[in-house]
Amino acid sequence: QVSAQEWVSPPPWGGAARGTMSLRVVTIALDKETWDNVAPIILKSFNVCATNTTALKKWADKQEDRVRRCEEAHKECEGRVDSENASLTETKARLEEVAGQLQATTDLQKQQVGDLAEVLGRLLTCSGSLLRHLSAA
Repeated sequence: QVSAQEWVSPPPWGGAARGTMSLRVVTIALDKETWDNVAPIILKSFNVCATNTTALKKWADKQEDRVRRCEEAHKECEGRVDSENASLTETKARLEEVAGQLQATTDLQKQQVGDLAEVLGRLLTCSGSLLRHLSAA
């Protein structure tokens, strides 16, 4: 007799054998000598059971394949997300660098404008003094 635990391995979302979802199908030997003394209705039931077991195994194989493809797609998406995260991190660092350079340039321009205003102010003061001196003479 096979227990329910032996029929199906642990589910893919947990358990020790994560990712191994094999359904172990035990075939029923339906040879004539073994079933001679069994009522036909019971034999028919076992035949149906054997057919259903085969169909169940095919279904389980399809589900395993589907889960495998989903896991592969998930890994591929995770790889893309990791790549994009790395790219975003690099872009952020570059933007911070450019922002720092822009701030330094802006500060330099402000300093230069201030210096120019001071020089022009002194030039006007000197020009005014020169004109007063020339007009007095």
